[in-house]
Amino acid sequence: MNSIQAQKRKVRGVPVYLLDYQDCFAALWNQALSGNSTEFDLGNGVSESVTVGSGDSGSRVIVLIVDEALPTGAPESVNRVSPRRYLSALVWAAVWRLRFPKGTAGIIVSQSVNGEELTLAKLVLPLLDREEHNVIQPGIVPGVLQVTDENNTAFFEGWIVGPVNLPTHAQLDALRALLQSGVNGDPENHHELANIAGALFLRHLANSYQTAVGHPVEWAIWRLLEALTCLLEGSLSKSAKQQWWTGATNQYLLLDDMSELWKPFLEGALLTGPNDIHAPLAGTGLRGGSGALSHLVSRLECFAEEPYTRRFLTLCDFVPTAPDTVAKLDCILFLDLRFFTRAQAGDSSLYHSRLRVIAKDLENSVLNSSIKPAWEMIPHDAHELGLLPRLLSLFDPTLPIVIFSSSNQRSIVADLEKCGNIITDFQKPIFRAVLGDATEYVDHIRHRFRSSMKKATRILKVRQSLRQLTQMKP
Repeated sequence: MNSIQAQKRKVRGVPVYLLDYQDCFAALWNQALSGNSTEFDLGNGVSESVTVGSGDSGSRVIVLIVDEALPTGAPESVNRVSPRRYLSALVWAAVWRLRFPKGTAGIIVSQSVNGEELTLAKLVLPLLDREEHNVIQPGIVPGVLQVTDENNTAFFEGWIVGPVNLPTHAQLDALRALLQSGVNGDPENHHELANIAGALFLRHLANSYQTAVGHPVEWAIWRLLEALTCLLEGSLSKSAKQQWWTGATNQYLLLDDMSELWKPFLEGALLTGPNDIHAPLAGTGLRGGSGALSHLVSRLECFAEEPYTRRFLTLCDFVPTAPDTVAKLDCILFLDLRFFTRAQAGDSSLYHSRLRVIAKDLENSVLNSSIKPAWEMIPHDAHELGLLPRLLSLFDPTLPIVIFSSSNQRSIVADLEKCGNIITDFQKPIFRAVLGDATEYVDHIRHRFRSSMKKATRILKVRQSLRQLTQMKP
């Protein structure tokens, strides 16, 4: 067990442990929320074991956290959600309160709650005890205090040595509701946060090789969503960790702007190794840009300018650096629908305009060809999120395309289902409300994943047979 660096003070006999949030970030979100004792390293070879959750036989323990920053080095996909908005020390304290409603410890957070970067902290602050105009204003949820100067112990001494009050169920429900509204109030803007949580959730349930989350900020995001959805450790039955897919191993391609988060789930769910799942950097899809999208769209532009013919797309069309040994092999494509955040609206518009030009050129090439497409052409008013999968399906109606997205708009799904090789059964989990029976929810997700894989495997077998027949022609 890793220890937490701390300084110890005593205020009228009550131990106060002073922590730096950035240095102790991982231990606070992991060990301190586990309910087990946490080792505080006080320096000079002295350490003490402290249970931040339930307290020690009812005795008062104070943890004073100085909050200035988060750890560095989180994956790009995680940094895109500006995690400081959600994961300040005050938010950790609120999660601690939800996790341990009977905890007798007290949490003091030294933090000036200003600026956009602390959006969620400002939202929950009115429910907590707080410093306001040099006076401690009581909240309705006891056990957490926000101050602006950790050295002004005399100012909050009365709070430290005061009576230990525990929150009621109604108070905790109010705190959880505020946290939840701050995280999920705008699904479009916070799409990536729910996506990260969904990846970590399924990664754990699919017995992935990377069930231990790679970066502390990822782990903290999961802990936050875990508290909001009541998916505490042990709440899922053993049946929830059943195998997801037991079919034959194939080559797989994941095209997703958060592929580094979702690839480990697929490795566990498909019982395959990392070399069988190709997850290139998606990029922006703009002309001259880097990444798989730009390479793929350039290929589709060339195809659309030629007389129409049905093709067998290979990994080379998606991944320019695919090894020669696998580049020509058939694969199953897992395709996300959203590749851009709201802040990237300009790039998104240019990318989708480029796809619409390809759709128009393809329509013209069909008119000049004796070969007809397997599915109807793309209408001019088609939703932008459906453009790429429909284009791929028209160029290659034998490529198994599993839609791998949290978007489930009925109009988009209905359009995609017109193409026989596009599979819309699976949907990434969306954390926008309390899930209720978590085991039932997981069973539903796993059932939809299996259904998608059965359909994809059948399409792949047909594709392989057609390729063999094509190669046998004189």
